[in-house]
Amino acid sequence: MPLAPFAGAKGSIPALYMAGERDVVLDFPGIRERIPNTAKFVPELRRTIILQGCGHWIQEERAAEVNNPIIDFVRHLSLNDNPRQGATNDGFRRSAVAHVRG
Repeated sequence: MPLAPFAGAKGSIPALYMAGERDVVLDFPGIRERIPNTAKFVPELRRTIILQGCGHWIQEERAAEVNNPIIDFVRHLSLNDNPRQGATNDGFRRSAVAHVRG
């Protein structure tokens, strides 16, 4: 398997996860149950946002609701925010899944 060398690997860079509630990808077996546990595999996950009533093309369906969290995410990054050195950022890290209504 081409991905076998990555089995058990964890994301080590700051991340933001956004998806639309009606995205068919979220209906793949086990996906909705995995989203709240994503931080276990991506320790630097800063925020998870599920846009209510939105489909797969979130940037097309809700441009402002997608752009604003991305801009906020990038603004809170720091040149010193290096997970390999154990650095953390300010209070931007959130463990809960945010559900944004449009």
